[in-house]
Amino acid sequence: AMAMLILGQGILFIHQGQIKEIGELNKDNVLVAMAMLILGQGILFIHQGQEFLKSKNNLDNTYNDGSGVNQIDWKKLEQEKPYFEMVKKLIKFRKDNHDLFFDGFEDISKKVNLYSYFGALVYEINGNAKYRYIFNNSGRDLDIAKLKFSKVVLTNGDLESINNEDLILNNTFAIFKI
Repeated sequence: AMAMLILGQGILFIHQGQIKEIGELNKDNVLVAMAMLILGQGILFIHQGQEFLKSKNNLDNTYNDGSGVNQIDWKKLEQEKPYFEMVKKLIKFRKDNHDLFFDGFEDISKKVNLYSYFGALVYEINGNAKYRYIFNNSGRDLDIAKLKFSKVVLTNGDLESINNEDLILNNTFAIFKI
């Protein structure tokens, strides 16, 4: 399992009990954590450059460090274009499906269900529409044959594996319409 921390100095991850920078992790692993953030309940906050893996090299309070640390490296955006495009798709899904995000604890507790499925996080939403999100950073591929779904809406993974083999590969997220 992995946790994502968004601090003043950038994005850090707790992976297997150790704090790591983005560069130390597989980009797909980081994208799964980003999908968790974007698809979660509540107000979404993405720090400038986070959508294309910008890091401040674990520096704190960089407002006074000048442009070397804080400026946007537009070459990095071009290098991370596939990651950036997937983040855009996730944000579009969130905007287009505002009815999947609820106000207040009571509403969320009635309509959102979270559980672990063989090490992957499963997030089910039962509002006007029904969706299941699977975030697989478990370290292994996941057989999802027992989880009922009708359509893959969005994934960073191999659609053929999901549709034909009922398999979500490690470091993959998938959104299913139920």
